[in-house]
Amino acid sequence: MTEGFEVGHASGELDDATRHALVAAQLRGEEKAKGRDPEAVIAAVAEEIRGLGLEPDQQELERRYAAIDPDLPVTSDTEQAREDTQTGEPVEQEPTP
Repeated sequence: MTEGFEVGHASGELDDATRHALVAAQLRGEEKAKGRDPEAVIAAVAEEIRGLGLEPDQQELERRYAAIDPDLPVTSDTEQAREDTQTGEPVEQEPTP
């Protein structure tokens, strides 16, 4: 992981254990602010990072989370509508387990 993509700063290079802890802190912060506005997500992740004794990289956090719109539903490729190849009409799909 290059320094430009790390969301926390430490004195010197981060070791593997600290990098893993940093990722876990991000996930905890994201979960705490789930469904809230981007500023709340950024604040929650920053708080978790500070809890590790690291300084959050505010610019990187904003880059990662500022575009989040909590009102948009999460979709995946399996949920996309399919069309009948002959008629072009939507085909009803069975829900994925």
